[in-house]
Amino acid sequence: MENIGSSKQSEGIRRYMLTQSEAAQLACGKWSLRVIGVAHTKGFASGTHLSLHFADHGKLLGAASEAEYLSRADVFLGAPRPAGVAECHRSKGDIVRFSHATQEYGVLSATGHIRSYYLPEAIWHHESSNAVYFCKECLKARK
Repeated sequence: MENIGSSKQSEGIRRYMLTQSEAAQLACGKWSLRVIGVAHTKGFASGTHLSLHFADHGKLLGAASEAEYLSRADVFLGAPRPAGVAECHRSKGDIVRFSHATQEYGVLSATGHIRSYYLPEAIWHHESSNAVYFCKECLKARK
């Protein structure tokens, strides 16, 4: 990969500052960026998605930083499935995982991007348990 833009390393996440020309070339597919700090998935689709999901779910999961949240989501969704973690595949290719022990829940897109990673709460999903929520989410086809 060509050396593009300038980068800044913070908390294990490398953020790129691109010129408008570089951004246009990236958008047109001339270059691709590999997410630094994830070993099993392609990370979130963008830094904005990561920031929003961390703001919404990081505290409840006990993640102290975006980097920790990303790392945990990457391992939970992309590493080989450990015992006690249920997994299903939606009709459009998403992988959904749920840990009965920790109550962690996450969705990995068919393209390998993390859609979400969180601890479900009945106040939001209105199911009798997080396991029931997981089962119902498995039946959804992702548009």
